[in-house]
Amino acid sequence: MTKASSNIKHVASALARQTLLDGSITNPVAGVRPIQLLPWLKVVKIGGRSIMDRGRDAILPIVDEIRKLLPEHRLLILTGAGIRARHLFAVGLDLGLPVGSLAPLAATEAGQNGHILAALLAQDFVSYLEKPTIANQLGVHFASARAVVGSAYPPYHHHEFPSSRIPIHRADTGAFLLADALGAASLTIVEDVDGVYSADPNGPEGKNAKLISEMSYAELAKQPGTLPFDRALLEVMANARHIQSVQVINGLVPGRLTAALRGQHVGTVIRTGAALQERDAAAYETTRISARNALAGTVSKVVQGAVNSEVDLDLTGGEKVVAVITNSSAASLGLRKGSVVTVIIKASNVMIAKEPGKLSARNILSGTVAKVNEGAVDNEVVLKLTGGAEVVSVITKESVKNLGLKAGDAATAIIKASNVTLAA
Repeated sequence: MTKASSNIKHVASALARQTLLDGSITNPVAGVRPIQLLPWLKVVKIGGRSIMDRGRDAILPIVDEIRKLLPEHRLLILTGAGIRARHLFAVGLDLGLPVGSLAPLAATEAGQNGHILAALLAQDFVSYLEKPTIANQLGVHFASARAVVGSAYPPYHHHEFPSSRIPIHRADTGAFLLADALGAASLTIVEDVDGVYSADPNGPEGKNAKLISEMSYAELAKQPGTLPFDRALLEVMANARHIQSVQVINGLVPGRLTAALRGQHVGTVIRTGAALQERDAAAYETTRISARNALAGTVSKVVQGAVNSEVDLDLTGGEKVVAVITNSSAASLGLRKGSVVTVIIKASNVMIAKEPGKLSARNILSGTVAKVNEGAVDNEVVLKLTGGAEVVSVITKESVKNLGLKAGDAATAIIKASNVTLAA
């Protein structure tokens, strides 16, 4: 027995001998971003009350639009519950059922709506899948079909949080949780309004309601009043890992779903916690090359071209900087006049001159050499701009010698607009 015990192989594990309650221990392991299981998948959530309850006039046009989209996308179409679920809630509450018992009752109606939608798309080989099948066999179904339909309700049942007598995690939350868990490319919520408004457009202050084009989940959580989706969705968005934004669109307007799935902004875009994590990570990865070349700035103008956008910026010290980035990058950052951004420039992309003369480079920043740090091959030149900010340049020792650069000299930093990266 002793000899056998000495031959036992021990499996090295980062968590085997540790408590799972200590974040400082688990974060290095659990904090790694999970893989995207289905990165090509696009998830569409169809409202129950807003779309399905309206009958053929609302459903058939959406079915036709989805049918035309099938050659372009692989879709997971999730349906919500409608007015019948509210009646179930009323009956269940009257009988004193716990919140965990009410959740699956509403999920049954969402499933009924899914069966209706799948039947209308059956000729296109679209079928309805139950939750266990979606969880374990979704890839197999997409091998033979361009789309599948399921219920958007999360399968919480008696595990639903008893913070309210009515289940707080309904179809919108369920659709987001599933899309994020699968690592889908996008989530589009189809409702009967153009997006999220500053006030209820059908309420007493409807005349003053303005459509919100884009907003973060945290900003939207501070907005009073009703929303066209479950408010609990905003809490879930905070911990997103893959879905960086969700677009809420009006499914009663022909072509809106097509445009949204093609990446166009046709409703309200809500940025999630994943978007903030992605930008922070991108900014960190870039700025750690030359951390002091991360300058605070404000967008003064955005001029969009056929492919790229030219972004004019005012640095906090008063200097002007121009960046040229792709239109898609400008859109994902939500850049507009007044946007606060971080201007990121690699030290190797900063040229130094004493007498710049006429140059094609858009960014010419004047200052004084604060210090020159000598290296084996290259030197690091720190230039203090007129406004007080510092820009670091890495140039060869030979260049420093030819320019005769030393602390106290007046000099100019020259940066191409295409070498300026922005983080919001």
